[in-house]
Amino acid sequence: MRYRRFRRKDDEKFEKFFFYLFLFLLLVWVSGYFFNRGEHVAATVPKIDNIYYGISIQVLNGCGVKGVSQAFAEMLRAGGFTVDYFGNASSMDYPETILLDRKGNRAKALLITNFLGLDSLDVIIQRASEFVYTDFVLIIGRDYKRYLKKEGV
Repeated sequence: MRYRRFRRKDDEKFEKFFFYLFLFLLLVWVSGYFFNRGEHVAATVPKIDNIYYGISIQVLNGCGVKGVSQAFAEMLRAGGFTVDYFGNASSMDYPETILLDRKGNRAKALLITNFLGLDSLDVIIQRASEFVYTDFVLIIGRDYKRYLKKEGV
């Protein structure tokens, strides 16, 4: 008994189709390599003029006045700082505003104190793990009106 294969011509058509499709895609890929050799796309690097760029701060309300942490966060963002988080501190009885330096960068701490008008003695170095994302934590005390440059709070 002889085995007859049906649709032999259809199989050949599919094989030819995929073969020509493969050749076409190969030709497109090779031509793209040769025709785009002289064209280079320049990487766009944003120009950063702000000296506060890259300083990340968490703003915590330690005085209990509603909206103070948000007002400070908006003021710091407008100045060019990166505010990672704003919200309430674990306690609401901070008499003075303090800045916690989480990574031990005194130069950046002085930039923040100069921006806010904070005394440099109010900076507390509280080093954390090297995996801490935020550079500084600003805890707002009851003396917040001295540092808030925004009207209405």
